[in-house]
Amino acid sequence: MINRTSIAGTVNHLLKLLPGHITVWHRGAILYATEPNPSNSLNHWPIVQAAREQHEAILISAPRQHQLCQECPRCSDCSLALELFIPFRLNQQMSGGICYQFTATAANLLQTNLNAWLEHLKDYTRHIELLIEDATKRHRELLKTQQLTYLLNLVPEGVVLLDEHANITAYNEMANLHELTSLLQPLKHHNPASELPATLSLPNSAGEIQLKGKSFYYNKRFIGALYHTQKSAPLLKEKAKPSKQTIMPSIIGNNPAIQKILDMIKQVARSDSTILLRGESGTGKELFAQAIHELSPRAHKPFVAINCAAIPEHLLESELFGYEEGSFTGAKKGGKPGKIELANHGTLFLDEVGDMPLALQAKLLRVIQEKSIERVGGSHPIPINVRLVAATHRNLEEMIGQGTFREDLFFRLSVIPIFIPPLRQRPEDIELLLNYFLRKYCISLRKPFKIFSYGSLQRLMSYSWPGNIRELENMVEYLVNIHAQDVINAEDLPLNISRSSPAEEAPPTMRTMPLAAKPGHGSRSQRSRDELIELLNRYGWDTAGKRETAAALGISLATLYRRLHKYKIKES
Repeated sequence: MINRTSIAGTVNHLLKLLPGHITVWHRGAILYATEPNPSNSLNHWPIVQAAREQHEAILISAPRQHQLCQECPRCSDCSLALELFIPFRLNQQMSGGICYQFTATAANLLQTNLNAWLEHLKDYTRHIELLIEDATKRHRELLKTQQLTYLLNLVPEGVVLLDEHANITAYNEMANLHELTSLLQPLKHHNPASELPATLSLPNSAGEIQLKGKSFYYNKRFIGALYHTQKSAPLLKEKAKPSKQTIMPSIIGNNPAIQKILDMIKQVARSDSTILLRGESGTGKELFAQAIHELSPRAHKPFVAINCAAIPEHLLESELFGYEEGSFTGAKKGGKPGKIELANHGTLFLDEVGDMPLALQAKLLRVIQEKSIERVGGSHPIPINVRLVAATHRNLEEMIGQGTFREDLFFRLSVIPIFIPPLRQRPEDIELLLNYFLRKYCISLRKPFKIFSYGSLQRLMSYSWPGNIRELENMVEYLVNIHAQDVINAEDLPLNISRSSPAEEAPPTMRTMPLAAKPGHGSRSQRSRDELIELLNRYGWDTAGKRETAAALGISLATLYRRLHKYKIKES
């Protein structure tokens, strides 16, 4: 995406010299605006249109009196003394420009040497134009690379592309890059005037590898080559063996709480202790569970997931524990192993464990304690060895009080509790996620690359995201499918987002006791005090740590300080 931070730095430097407001337009949308209310910048659209028609800069030295200002709803009370629009071009076509809106102080300064100041402003405009042009080129190159990688991954053979120096420029998932780098090293010494061999026989530890290829030339000059392996070649990766580093890079977030969770996952993944992932629906709990599995010693064993809320109660037991032949009407001949049995020596992920019926909770507790199962209709225990990761969006402490969740199972599951914050508590991650999913769906749906306008980005940043990352991803996929333009504006957003107010109350944060606080042990105030201390020990006692603690509890920083004073909590 275009680096708005660089644009902001240039704009703010100029505004120190000339007070006013600046709006950067790109492809018919607002890319950046200094107006407190960006929608006010839309009132200057007639000037942008006029500049587009005249193909030149427009200077309005008497706002309120100029013809272009007459349709503006703020014309009568406009405080501007001078307005200037300077266009910029991309590929010889006007792609946008900068609208400078100056107060009387700035206008008086400009009038002292108008021509010199105009040249100065043109230089500023050119600088921002180059930033946008550079970002656009990088986006196009990135899109080409991603599209090429996507196409290469459709090929069921190892494929590698070389440049004129025999350096690897692209390869697909079926090609083992580590092997290729060493095996293709001899090609670096070939004569550029001669064609590369159509077939290469290269030795490696697994025997001889056959590479077939084709050289490419432009004006009789060697510019690169493509080589591919045969399907049976040992150069191909074994698709059955999952990589240990496929999920962690997909967990996107600069939020301090997310970074601490990732650090914690790396720390606890190597143990076999049970983990309870807590967070609202749509926060990506299964992604974190997969990351735990892939960083663990069990990474090359099965990862089996089951959603306890998605399966009818009368079928859940047989899905979990399996069944023997003839155990009930319609039972499969020979019986069927359950999810727990299928996860043997690997990881079992119990999603929405809070929706598990009480009777099955008791049976699951027995499995955890005895490390064996009995199929439905069976009479012999089957030893199992699984790493258990559970997840829920429910308030299990409240359910324990209501008698709908077993307290002993809760303690067994939450040996290592991890709370995943909702998206509304991760504002710095919203733009990162939007850009990630925008690239993902533009490539997978084979659509032209798009960007969010400044106005739409502001709206998305202020939205409460009750459905969290799942809602955000679905919205981006919807926009990529139905929006034909390069720029996604605020009015293009789904109605529930475009009509929402930033002040709308977000869904209540799921209150949890993620660490030492244990329901039923000590008074309620003592449990709250213990919970506060544990969270502060985890996130830190400084101001940043207290902010994260307040976010985890779903309270404001001021409320947190009141509770610290109430419970007489001080850093020891």
